[in-house]
Amino acid sequence: MPRTAWQSILTVLASATLVLPMGCGVGGAGDPADAVTSLFDAFRSGDGEKAVSYLSEDVIAEISEGLEALKADPVGAAQQLCSFGVDISAEELAEMTPREFAARIMSSPMIAGMVGSAEVEVGEGAIDGDSATVPVTVRFMGDETTEEVPLTLVDG
Repeated sequence: MPRTAWQSILTVLASATLVLPMGCGVGGAGDPADAVTSLFDAFRSGDGEKAVSYLSEDVIAEISEGLEALKADPVGAAQQLCSFGVDISAEELAEMTPREFAARIMSSPMIAGMVGSAEVEVGEGAIDGDSATVPVTVRFMGDETTEEVPLTLVDG
């Protein structure tokens, strides 16, 4: 299986938290900090469908590219996914859409466990027109990282 395809999927999924919808009831009255908190809650609970609902079409397109590369060797990809605690058969992988694939990855116990064991501090969001940023500090296994998470207004 092409290792670069799997790495690209992980990179997209890791950065997927950087493009979130706000407004239309997401995160409560369009509060960007609530949207980020809701995303992390979806990860913690293993609700991949909800987590995927926060992804923009651009992120889904990036996942699609990586997924197509994985489909070139579905048996090898399924074996590697299994080693990461994600149970997807080669047959299932061959038929999955990018949204289904992302939801399955985001529903995995591995993701829920990682996010659940991390301390996540979501700061106050700053809105500028159709975009916003939210500072997020993550403490995990002795490391601390703070990032400004950009959000984009979607559907109104």
